[in-house]
Amino acid sequence: MADDTNDRRIGVLDTLRLRFTEPRLEAAYRTSHLPGDLKQTRIAIAVGALLNANFAVIDAYVLTVNVGTAVLLRAGVATAILFALVILTFVPSIQPRLRLLATTGFVAYTMIYAGLTIVSDAPDIYLAGYAIVLFVLYVFLPVGFVTASTAGWLCTIGFALAILLTRPLSLDVVSIVGVQYLTANAVGMFALYWMDRFRRQDFLNLDRIDSERRRHHALLTRVLPESIADRLSGGQTQIVDTVADATILFADVVDFTGLTANCPSKDVVEFLDRLFADFDALAEQHGVEKIKTIGDSYMAAAGLTDSTGNHAVRAGRLALDMLVAADRNRPDGTMLGVRIGLNSGPVVAGVIGGKRFLYDVWGETVNLAQRLEAHGDGGCIQVTEDFARAHAEAFSFQSIGTVDLKGTGPTNVWRLTGTAETP
Repeated sequence: MADDTNDRRIGVLDTLRLRFTEPRLEAAYRTSHLPGDLKQTRIAIAVGALLNANFAVIDAYVLTVNVGTAVLLRAGVATAILFALVILTFVPSIQPRLRLLATTGFVAYTMIYAGLTIVSDAPDIYLAGYAIVLFVLYVFLPVGFVTASTAGWLCTIGFALAILLTRPLSLDVVSIVGVQYLTANAVGMFALYWMDRFRRQDFLNLDRIDSERRRHHALLTRVLPESIADRLSGGQTQIVDTVADATILFADVVDFTGLTANCPSKDVVEFLDRLFADFDALAEQHGVEKIKTIGDSYMAAAGLTDSTGNHAVRAGRLALDMLVAADRNRPDGTMLGVRIGLNSGPVVAGVIGGKRFLYDVWGETVNLAQRLEAHGDGGCIQVTEDFARAHAEAFSFQSIGTVDLKGTGPTNVWRLTGTAETP
């Protein structure tokens, strides 16, 4: 039984009722097509009203019984109702009920056309004219396959019964008109079914593509800054940015080698996972981008993808919170600590790699931040003299003196000890 049910479904599209089985998808489909359906309905009804008014002129010449009443029904009542329907499509509260509105218009016109034909004792050719009304329903009114089919057949039966009960018709006329009505409904249903089905399948395919695009974008944002992921998703293939001023942070676990030698691998991995998870949360809280981790080292940067001028302050506050997080995650019975280096200046940032993207940062500013971290002690945040002087109002600093940093030479190094006291 399950296989029989699935035979009439394409993904989440019920191909018998032409409805999505997921309410969310059905609502999204109708919402996305509503602007186009509104435009189509307005054009169809407006054109129909103009044509209807023209036919009223023909009525005046062709009809011989109750001509005034017939013309009034056609040119007055029907045209007024059709233009009223167009006006109602501009009412926001009615727009979501467009299908009901359009179907109501079709039913109303069927009743008017039947009344006109009966009171005027119209020629038999007028009976065939109802096939044109059915054509408008199936081809131009966006009411959906099920609604159009139901309304088409019920109104056809009602129209035919009204005529048969009020005027004598020959068997030939009944046969010819009956075939016309049957053909109009059958062909209309067939055409509308496949148009509606293809339109829904196209929407479903686009929805799946959009879902995959969102999923792909979500994966990118897990390894890249969101603004960089947006650029890659937008089709940019090479990303290289020169940043005039940014702040680089390096953090490293002191004596991590000893920890790996004396603790089970599982415990080491769990410790790093807890520690870096806290670092990630803190980086997001302070508006700092995580760049990468290498072993027990953690690299982050502020000011790469935003234009705010307080990137150094944000990085400094992050560094202070990272020391607290390191103490909180320290394994029992150990004296592990984290040392941090901060430096601000020009950098080059970009995405490298083809199969595995990596957003990285280069430059002397990066090198100096790493050397400041490598020279430090556990529980310390080391910065340059320029950094300390530039942000003396935000933080408190302690001078260490001149240090001969590898690859850089003698450098005046300061230690960031906390936030500045508020006056």
